[in-house]
Amino acid sequence: MQAFGLNSRPVFSRLKSIDLANCAPYDAMHLLFKNLVPNMIRHWTGNFKGIRQGTEGYKIKLEDWEEIGKLTTKAAKTIPSAFVGTLPNIAQDGHLYKAEAYAFWFQYIALILLEGRLQDKYYEHFLLMQEIIILALQFELMPKHLDQLQRMINTWIVQYQE
Repeated sequence: MQAFGLNSRPVFSRLKSIDLANCAPYDAMHLLFKNLVPNMIRHWTGNFKGIRQGTEGYKIKLEDWEEIGKLTTKAAKTIPSAFVGTLPNIAQDGHLYKAEAYAFWFQYIALILLEGRLQDKYYEHFLLMQEIIILALQFELMPKHLDQLQRMINTWIVQYQE
């Protein structure tokens, strides 16, 4: 259990009447902002699990990524701390980013900073992912929104695999 960050087996796991997977499903913070978003950034910067760029142009040029980092730091100086804590230079100090910083950067800043730096095809893919995240984080989702969210996710996955 220590390998997974747990101190011990949860008390409720001993009760046969409780299904922990349904009672405590994965949370958005870990799924989106400690996994998906950082992995997409690793893709764009050519650092994803040793996978090379290949023939596609989804990689952001190093000089563009360094500029994105500088602009992120500049933007952070104008954002009230009530909205987000620190936003370090994502190019140099991305390892310091926590879920809150990734969430804010991805939802509010990346839209501007990635435009023209990702090829249109990949920028559109980013925008779809951003829309999915914003919809998924709503406090309440109506059934029609769940259907819409499912369609958007299906589209995003197909585009990712292309």
